[in-house]
Amino acid sequence: MDIKKATLELKVIHSSLKAMSTFAKNFNSETNNQSQVRVRLEELPSISEKFEEVQSVKEELDQRSDDVVMDERAKFRERFYEVKASLLHILEAEESKKSEVTSPSYSITSSHVNNNMMKLPPIELPKFSGDWKEWTSFIDSFNVYVESEA
Repeated sequence: MDIKKATLELKVIHSSLKAMSTFAKNFNSETNNQSQVRVRLEELPSISEKFEEVQSVKEELDQRSDDVVMDERAKFRERFYEVKASLLHILEAEESKKSEVTSPSYSITSSHVNNNMMKLPPIELPKFSGDWKEWTSFIDSFNVYVESEA
């Protein structure tokens, strides 16, 4: 691969990343969906790998200083992470919207159920004094009372 071809491929890679950045900035939940975001997130690793591969070839062929080369790599990395973070943020925001929509209906349902439940009168159970001589009579009356009330 010559330097012209490497430069052209890098432009294509940068263009792909720019398109993803534009998508993230212009995302609208009415016209876009989470699947579109996920597809782009799945494609990001291959874009990164391709960049590393082509950039390494270009660096071997290019005679510029290491600072310039490292700066190009750092700029790409920074933009790459910004795009990935934006896409992940969109997914998180969309998922939280879904949970907000379902949560109120759950709370309405649970309060509705609580209002329809019948409250039973309190039960006055026999109390044990702690004297072991009274244990037999206590447990017998306790069992009779609880079993007959149940």
